[in-house]
Amino acid sequence: MTTFSRLRDANRARQAQWDADDRIGLIYRANELAGEVGEACNVAKKIERERLGIAGSRATVAQLAEELADVVICADLVAMGEGIDLDEAVAAKFNATSEKIGLPQRLSAASYQARVADWMQACFGPKISADLTERCYRFLEEAGELCQALGMSRDQARAMIDYTFSREAGEPKQELGGTMVTLAALCNAAGLDMTGEGEVELARIDAPEVREAIRAKQADKPLRGAVD
Repeated sequence: MTTFSRLRDANRARQAQWDADDRIGLIYRANELAGEVGEACNVAKKIERERLGIAGSRATVAQLAEELADVVICADLVAMGEGIDLDEAVAAKFNATSEKIGLPQRLSAASYQARVADWMQACFGPKISADLTERCYRFLEEAGELCQALGMSRDQARAMIDYTFSREAGEPKQELGGTMVTLAALCNAAGLDMTGEGEVELARIDAPEVREAIRAKQADKPLRGAVD
């Protein structure tokens, strides 16, 4: 789920309590948005005033962050009232501008998981993509390689595997949640951008020549699921 999607869910829930009678309309929301943009601009002016050494009141970047957050929240409220999907709208506008000025950067409104699913189908097809045993092998392989890259030894990894499999199997949804939390915590400790690096890697492996190399490498994996 994207940040805009989560914001929309939270805005919808809060507005149902804040404006239970649903009286607030487009003009109110648009003026609210304009007011928040004005407040952000006023803070930016004060920050620039200090940089120029001109006398007058001051503001901080933290205050600017708060005002910009209000701008985004209010923009979503305007969009929500008119049935606009901001994920789709922002991606479409960003991509149109990139196309207009001849730059390669593009945004996708689809979730990361959905884009990985599309890549899997394009690279391996439905059989390998849906093979749960194969996917577990490859996930464990990549997780092990990350830990190896961060300094974990073979003996430490074996001890952890023995400890993990000495216990009863957990519930998949809860274990997935734990995996996501601990991956984010690991990235924080290692100074890595989990989302950013994921996007970089997906873009890298989407090149046709890289796909071909991955397909060839897949055939030589020592452990594979029932994909033959």
